[in-house]
Amino acid sequence: LAEQYSLLNPSLDAQGRAMQQASLLSEAKDYQGAAEAWRAVLAKSPDNSFAWWRLGHELQSMGQMEEAVEAANRAAKDPEMRGRALYNVACARAVQGKKTEALDALRGAVEAGFNESWWLKNDPDLASIRSEPGFAAILAKAAGDQG
Repeated sequence: LAEQYSLLNPSLDAQGRAMQQASLLSEAKDYQGAAEAWRAVLAKSPDNSFAWWRLGHELQSMGQMEEAVEAANRAAKDPEMRGRALYNVACARAVQGKKTEALDALRGAVEAGFNESWWLKNDPDLASIRSEPGFAAILAKAAGDQG
């Protein structure tokens, strides 16, 4: 991180720099460090839905699925983050083999505006639900919303 510190935007406030540092840790695949950094951001700004979403991503990357779902559900309270956050819930639940919960979350993600059908077709986390009844309809809705 020290080598990349010069990449931090000096015009950002302390919160923005902390978020940038957390993102750099994630890019370096230091998911534990990134999770700690996102928790530090949330300690100062507990309603930061982006930070909740990113924390969920880091936790999922470490295999901590229940905690990842909790964080993503916190992010999903914000309408602007709802689609992406519920998509992450769907991924975690699919990895866990909780197919009904995964499909419900994926349906909610698409209803909230998540329309990146490429991810639905290609994300390895969703492999366990692609052949499930209902997946094709969710995919069609996502593809149809790409206007």
